[in-house]
Amino acid sequence: VEPTGGVVCFPRLKNREDSREFCEILKARHSVSLLPGFTFETPAYFRINFGVDRENFRQALDLVRLYVEDARR
Repeated sequence: VEPTGGVVCFPRLKNREDSREFCEILKARHSVSLLPGFTFETPAYFRINFGVDRENFRQALDLVRLYVEDARR
């Protein structure tokens, strides 16, 4: 039976008050779509949707990881 809903994660960005720029950069540079938390009145957070196939999800998480590691430098 195919699920009718999805599973999401809602992490918080440390040392940032708003996740919009983070989400916009990932979308523009890597075509990774995250939903900024201001939509839910929690701007420092962002939503990750697990409702995609595993391989695309792994690739997207790798791109998020690489971006975060690069931003720390």
